[in-house]
Amino acid sequence: MKIKLSLLVILGVLTFSCEDFLEEEVLADVTSGNFYNSNKDLEQAINAVYGNINYQWRGNMTIYGDLMSEDITVGFDAQDASDRTVYDNFTFDNQNWRLDETWDQFYKAIDDANVVIEKAPGASEAQESLKLRVVAEAYFLRAYAHFTLVRLYGEVPLKTESTQGLGNTTPEKNSISEIYAQIVTDLQIAAGETES
Repeated sequence: MKIKLSLLVILGVLTFSCEDFLEEEVLADVTSGNFYNSNKDLEQAINAVYGNINYQWRGNMTIYGDLMSEDITVGFDAQDASDRTVYDNFTFDNQNWRLDETWDQFYKAIDDANVVIEKAPGASEAQESLKLRVVAEAYFLRAYAHFTLVRLYGEVPLKTESTQGLGNTTPEKNSISEIYAQIVTDLQIAAGETES
């Protein structure tokens, strides 16, 4: 009897106070519409671009460059023997997970750089000098990511705008000369030699 009464009391309390219990106070609501406003926002945004590139240099890029050029050798543990030997022996194929990961990370860096290029000039609370700096860095990093991709894969899609929805998730490949032309343009903008 006591258990039934306790359950009824608990259910009664939960039923009558459910509305107040479920209401929550929103302390921060960060969206792409209100994020790119302050100095801190812009620094975090450009750091995200660096983060994607840094992730590759701590792993895959060392394998593509140093291991395949015989600057370093495969170690003795099982991970090295199964995972990296294919690069040491040039026996990897297009199904290799490292190639997919590198592609994804560099295009993530490109997309993040495009967002910085598009959003930073309108940052209402940021210092003008910081806006100019992060946009220049974003152009440089976008050029660097395209340069790395074209050297690893040949013809690749050239992305100069951020991804908006699911409309164009599989862009066409561009010619190597088009990609290098955009790289030069991006570097000139980053260096302040030309305007975007």
